[in-house]
Amino acid sequence: MTDGREGQSPSGNRPQAGDRAEQSSASSRAKPGDSEVREVAALLEDEYTHAILIHTSTQGMSATDLSEACDASVSTIYRRIERLQEHDLLSEQLNLDRDGHHYKTYAARLDRIEIELVDDGFEIEITYRPEDAADRFTDLFEGLR
Repeated sequence: MTDGREGQSPSGNRPQAGDRAEQSSASSRAKPGDSEVREVAALLEDEYTHAILIHTSTQGMSATDLSEACDASVSTIYRRIERLQEHDLLSEQLNLDRDGHHYKTYAARLDRIEIELVDDGFEIEITYRPEDAADRFTDLFEGLR
């Protein structure tokens, strides 16, 4: 499942090296032979996790909205969300609606993945999108409770 924008920025232009530096806030590199290469590759190959990352790349979405957008059951979406969060590829934010109920929205954290063949296996480097100040404040506040 693709959206035709692979390797392109949301504006349709290929990202420039300077663009990546401005968008990236952190990266993670796995050691050669690490099973994370296989786990992340399998995760990205899954049609639902692929769709979740695409749909949440521009704005946060609830599990119910993702269920509709991905044409999958809510339980399937929650299982994929959990797997994406295990690799820190998806963030969650708690939201409050007007009637006082709360719900979570999810947003893609993935900016870039590089897999490199080295002498004794593969290395994977995952570059994450920066979190905004509101996300950091929410995390801080939830940590105080």
